[in-house]
Amino acid sequence: MKDYLYIDSSDDSSQARFKVSETSKIDALIEQKRFSDALREVDNLLKSNSGWENWNYKGIILDNLARYGEAVECFNNALGIEKNSDIELNKANWLYNWAKVTFFPEGDYDKALKLINCALDAIPENIDPSEFHFLKAEILEGQNNLVEAQKSYLIAYKEFDKLNEFEYQTQYLNETSDTLINIVGGDISRSEER
Repeated sequence: MKDYLYIDSSDDSSQARFKVSETSKIDALIEQKRFSDALREVDNLLKSNSGWENWNYKGIILDNLARYGEAVECFNNALGIEKNSDIELNKANWLYNWAKVTFFPEGDYDKALKLINCALDAIPENIDPSEFHFLKAEILEGQNNLVEAQKSYLIAYKEFDKLNEFEYQTQYLNETSDTLINIVGGDISRSEER
């Protein structure tokens, strides 16, 4: 059930009044990037209609105001009312955005990793998660966790055969009791002089 706002077509009271959806007004404010005004409107709307659509709107608005934690709470409220892949995608995207700003410029790698993992958990199955895995790889690289970063890069690029081989080699190196020697190239010019 939509809430409606009546808008007069002119200052003359004899003119017709048009019935406009409240969400249309919020859409217009969002389009105009008047997010604080849109937030006031959706908060007023939530007082009378706390449906999932309005919680979803509020989450979108809060994200645009860089209030990521509050945005995620709104998406969780919406998902508590209605399981919907659009809301799941919104939640995943906003967790991704939050992870991104937490990673850089904030430099909080641990928090960014938690957020991107939550985003990966939230993303609907029908959506390609490559971009999410790429950000995860960058975060892991920032933590100097190069093995896990490489795995995430391979997943992001859909190189699953290489991923399986890499995991096999990593497992072998972790479990072997063999002594492994790494030989690095030498100076060839000296051997030619002899």
